[in-house]
Amino acid sequence: DSADGVLLFVSQGARWMNNEPTRLAALKRLGKRGGAYVAVHWGMGTVEAKNIENFVNLFGGCHGGPDRKHKTLEVSISIPNPSHPVCRGISTFRIYDEFYYRLKFVRSRGSITPLVQAKIDRKQETLAWAWERSDGGRSSGFSGLHFHSNWQREEYRRLVVQAVLWSM
Repeated sequence: DSADGVLLFVSQGARWMNNEPTRLAALKRLGKRGGAYVAVHWGMGTVEAKNIENFVNLFGGCHGGPDRKHKTLEVSISIPNPSHPVCRGISTFRIYDEFYYRLKFVRSRGSITPLVQAKIDRKQETLAWAWERSDGGRSSGFSGLHFHSNWQREEYRRLVVQAVLWSM
């Protein structure tokens, strides 16, 4: 209850959050205080659809349910909102990673700002986002980071650090 924010980099973060009622209640209290939520890779996910709604209401987006999609491939990353503070110093680059896509976003989707996109299956997919929540807090997520060697990439380090700082 004294945390200003949380970053999830765990397996099936949406399931992890929902499986423990006291944990879910603590995370909801964080949001009511305007706290920060950041999720990366499978920390934004769940196999079971029942975990999606609570998660997107806090984090803004989720990779989950029976229709979830993921691929390991090399893509050209685009930055659709280069003036957003999370994107400062990041420009188009190519990278090989496992990405989650066709993400589920909070119903007020217009409030989600796409930060990183790539063409997957001939469709432009949002892979990272930022969300200024109505409770005064901020949330962000990034579906990359399957391969720890990608932490060597300045673009990845900058994206994650700036997302955490912006969310806080």
